[in-house]
Parts: sequence; structure tokens; C-alpha cells
Amino acid sequence: MAGIKDRIREALASPTLGLALDRALPTFRARRRAYFGDADFEVLRADLVERRRAGVEQSPALIERFTAEAEAEAVGAVVHLAKDAAEARAIVARLANKRGVRLAVKTKSMAAEEIALNPHLEAAGVTVVETDLGE
Repeated sequence: MAGIKDRIREALASPTLGLALDRALPTFRARRRAYFGDADFEVLRADLVERRRAGVEQSPALIERFTAEAEAEAVGAVVHLAKDAAEARAIVARLANKRGVRLAVKTKSMAAEEIALNPHLEAAGVTVVETDLGE
């Protein structure tokens, strides 16, 4: 299983990456200017950084509230808490095995990527197909 650094090196070595970035970035910058106009992008970025920091700081309390006050159950969710990536992978694999899952169609997710969920499921006999339908 390749680590994130190996995957980054592989992507950077791709002969098509430079071409894709050359095509995408000018369009991205033009769309950003059209949307934000003359707004000071650095001020907006700093505001977002602060909001993210505050959100991360509040995460434990928000997670506790969501799981402890039955808010999760009220919206039909079942919460499984894991202490680390290995435990998270094991929980998902156990649930898939319990239900006889052989094909998992899932949205792309940084969380799944960071814990290497797809290779773990594939090793457990589950074919994983990722989709962008969630976007």
C-alpha cells in the first residue's frame, strides 16, 4: 500500500500534470476574480484560516454533542468512534463483512484517503468504486 508521499511523488512525475495545471490555473484565477471581484483575497483567506482553527478547536465538544445528545440517532445516523486509523478501517471492514458487502460504491473522501480505507476493503474482498456524485 503506497503512502501519501509516494502517491504525491507519482502524481508529480506524471507527464500530464503540468499540462493539466497549465490549463486549469488560468481559468481558476479568472473565475476567482469574477466571483470575488476586488475583494482582498488574502484577508478572506486569513478569515477562513481563523474559522477553520476555531472549528478544529471546538471539534471535541461538537462531536460529543452530536453523539451524546442523540442528535445522530435523530437524523438516522449510527456513530462508530475509532481511536486511530487502524480501528476505523477495522470497524468499516467488520460492518461490510457482517452485511456481506462485496461491492462498495462510495464518494471520494479525504478521511477515507487518510486512513487508507479503500486498500483495506479491497484486501477484505470488497470491490471499491469511487464516485464524485456527492459533489
